[in-house]
Amino acid sequence: MDSPSPDELLIQWERETLTVEMAIGHLLHYLSKMQTALEAGNITLYQLRADVDSLLVSSGLAAQLDQSASDDPLTKNSQNIHKSVTN
Repeated sequence: MDSPSPDELLIQWERETLTVEMAIGHLLHYLSKMQTALEAGNITLYQLRADVDSLLVSSGLAAQLDQSASDDPLTKNSQNIHKSVTN
């Protein structure tokens, strides 16, 4: 049995036809689904970033981008953050 949509849950809550226990159960169900979707999206994002990085290296554009980025303080900061997160 599928859970009602969040909008339907809100309507039921406002009508006081939804118990606290039922609301918590539905919220936990949605939280689990959202966590799973977020993790899948993050994996896809990391794979896409790796593919882009690989293409940049194989095309020789990575060195050109690194050189132009070295002149931009905002890009330097982003690269340092990226390195600290990935290491």
